[in-house]
Amino acid sequence: MKKLFGLLVGAVLSLGVLFCGFGGSVSATESVLATEGGSAAATASENTVSVDRTFEFTKEELEDKAFLFFGDSLTARYGLSAGDLDYIQILRSEFGFYSYNGAVSGATWTVDGKSGAEHNTNHLFSQLEKAKILIRDADYISIMLGTNDYGWGVRPLGSISDNPTAKEEATTVYGAIRYALDYIIAANSDVKIMLMTPPLWLSNGFDKENSVGVTLGEVREAVKAVGAEYGCKVVDMSAALPSEERYFNSDKLHISPLGYEKLSEYIKNYGKN
Repeated sequence: MKKLFGLLVGAVLSLGVLFCGFGGSVSATESVLATEGGSAAATASENTVSVDRTFEFTKEELEDKAFLFFGDSLTARYGLSAGDLDYIQILRSEFGFYSYNGAVSGATWTVDGKSGAEHNTNHLFSQLEKAKILIRDADYISIMLGTNDYGWGVRPLGSISDNPTAKEEATTVYGAIRYALDYIIAANSDVKIMLMTPPLWLSNGFDKENSVGVTLGEVREAVKAVGAEYGCKVVDMSAALPSEERYFNSDKLHISPLGYEKLSEYIKNYGKN
């Protein structure tokens, strides 16, 4: 692991954030790190496919590297017991990277993507701002979001041309994904990025419209389209979990321990012949 990153980890640990090697636990949702504004310095035109941000899951590539994970409850271990393994822990044990889990249950891509009078601050940018000191020296970043953007049914899908220039403007799914990638790349121009589309919601499927007429399948396509434009590794999670209840919790949304085993196998083998 790089010396500078090791120093940063020490600083983050002193603030109460748990950053783990391949033997430890994963938790960072309560971390509070210094932020530096809410706008991305880079523009979409500067950060597209001119840079290849893809990678493969091999021990040769990932061992002793710094891998940051962001997302919602599907990454934040919702419903798991202390002894259960999530997909990050399973992958870390095989490939030997160091991991930081900044995911927060209920999080969205979009700003104010939650219904009701409550002002929603539980979006990806809150996670990124807390972890910016780590993003600067990370080797890999993974984001799996979109389920709550669909589930809350508040923010529109938007279009591939959406290009917000401030966090407060990231109110469509397409625009929020683009702005998030600009934000990350402005902090670390060399980082490899993996975007994962929302996996199956067993009770809703991919084609059921929410209250603003958006389907989970359309959110999936937005992640794929913007991720491809930025040269990211994009993992289409549509087929990650079979339509069987044993892979889900009783709510048919959150993932069971068996489901996380299936998920990790799918992620590491995605795109391989």
